[in-house]
Amino acid sequence: MKKEPIAIMEFLLLIALLLCLIPTGCKKEAEHKSAHTAQSPENEQSGSYFTIRVSPKWHPQTQFAGMYMAIKKGYYADHKLKVEVLPYTPIEQQLESIRTDKSDVVSMDLLQAIKLYHDHKELVNIGQTAQRNSVFLVGRKSRGIRSLNDFNGKRLGIWRSSSNLITKAYLQDYNIDVELVPIEWSINLFTQNVVDIINVMSYNEYHQILQAGIPEDDLFVISLDLPDYSIPDEGYYVKADFYRQHPKECRDFIKATMDGWTYAFTHPDETLDEIISIMQDAKIKVNRSHQIWMLKEMKKVVLANPALMGKLDVNDFDKANHLLKRTKTIGHDVKYEEFYPSAHK
Repeated sequence: MKKEPIAIMEFLLLIALLLCLIPTGCKKEAEHKSAHTAQSPENEQSGSYFTIRVSPKWHPQTQFAGMYMAIKKGYYADHKLKVEVLPYTPIEQQLESIRTDKSDVVSMDLLQAIKLYHDHKELVNIGQTAQRNSVFLVGRKSRGIRSLNDFNGKRLGIWRSSSNLITKAYLQDYNIDVELVPIEWSINLFTQNVVDIINVMSYNEYHQILQAGIPEDDLFVISLDLPDYSIPDEGYYVKADFYRQHPKECRDFIKATMDGWTYAFTHPDETLDEIISIMQDAKIKVNRSHQIWMLKEMKKVVLANPALMGKLDVNDFDKANHLLKRTKTIGHDVKYEEFYPSAHK
């Protein structure tokens, strides 16, 4: 009889040990969720949400504030969407990912996307983030760049990706004889005087040049937001089959993303805090003043025509078609209704 308390204690210890070995899946799942991967609010019911995997054209930054704030404020969840933002990969890998169904949505420039549709008829536009062109060509006056004609005989740093199509078209139209030097998304070759001119985005690399200590009054800048070249940059694209199977989810994704942009522009401090937190979690160097600049400039890009927010304007599309044909990048017009199936929805 005296041994019974000991036996009971041993039994209780055994039960406690077994409980410790049971997997705590929910807790582990919560611990492994990263800030830059979209998660629906806590009331999400398993299996009732439609998952959309997005492959962005760059690392987390304020350029994608609409998407990140739509995640944070639950706008996707309002449409029963669960959005997962995948880590950045170069465009070739993004295209391979969407072709092999490892992602659902990719962001890219309009000119690049029309060329791809012309060649393969695989990706369609579901929404247009940018409503204006944001490309600048920048040179230094102190290095003899004071006009477009001064580009002749100089070296111009140009992006390796098809985001360079608008720059190439502009140089071709004005018969500028310049040496094109392929670069990544960096201003280093410009600040080190390896190239004389560089293409940049108004909301990103241009401000980096200023932050590098080059006086703005020493810069000669050509904005390609000109009548013949004002073709908007970034939009969202899916495979044509994906859109045919999930048209409502595609439209809801764009609606929620634009709601995220509206919130971002009206709550800049909260938005910056959220983006910076996401960048820090992703181990990306953060410069708050640069993100402030980016958000202000993105407001000009996204709201260039508030009535068209999130939509692909047929006039912009026709202008892009014409430029690509004129430069012999494509051989025939791409049809607006095929490329942008939400046109009449």
